[in-house]
Amino acid sequence: MTDRVLRVCALYPDLMNIYADRGNLLMLERRCRWRSIGFELTASSLGEALRDEFDLYYIGGGQDADQRLCAADLLALKAPALHSAGARDAVVLGVCGGYQLLGHAYELASERVEGIGLLDVHTVREDGPRLIGSVAVELADGSSRASRTTAVEPIWVPARLRSGASCAVTATMGAAASRARAHAT
Repeated sequence: MTDRVLRVCALYPDLMNIYADRGNLLMLERRCRWRSIGFELTASSLGEALRDEFDLYYIGGGQDADQRLCAADLLALKAPALHSAGARDAVVLGVCGGYQLLGHAYELASERVEGIGLLDVHTVREDGPRLIGSVAVELADGSSRASRTTAVEPIWVPARLRSGASCAVTATMGAAASRARAHAT
């Protein structure tokens, strides 16, 4: 084992974990082990202040009720550390609902759930069936039937995307996300 260690903080692993998020972290740990890189995983849940001391911050997907709980906690206890982490080039990885909370807001029906504004995006839950499971989505402007994410600044989005992801949209974020090294799936 070398002296290299990847320090990972999983945000709300008890609540934001419905899209194979534990498996994602397990595979990351295994890939580090295969490369002789140490792996330290720390959880940060509701009511716990977050420290800016990790290399990677991971927030997974969750049900709308769980997202509401996490959104309030993110704003109250974790937003400054995540903004600081992004400014020093740490990676912030959001999956589905976690990605939505990294933006400015997530709107569902008549409710607006405030995000932390690390990503310059806004997500709206539209009427109709949610695209969960194996889906094929064609993107021209970053939108889908399950939700619409609008970037305040222009971002690069593939013109066509075929995805088997469990979340509605998987997109590679460009200029708006690269400044903070925040990534979304």
